[in-house]
Amino acid sequence: MLCELAQLPVPVVLPLHPRTQHQIVLHGLEKLADRLRLTGPLNYPALQP
Repeated sequence: MLCELAQLPVPVVLPLHPRTQHQIVLHGLEKLADRLRLTGPLNYPALQP
């Protein structure tokens, strides 16, 4: 999934749980993640229009 998102021609904001961000580092996927805008998790009201 990170590969596909990193190849998109538009900026991608990806809210992730801290454990997921840790797994990206643990598995050496930082170069892919560098092409994305990773944020911490968003609360439900932040997702409402």
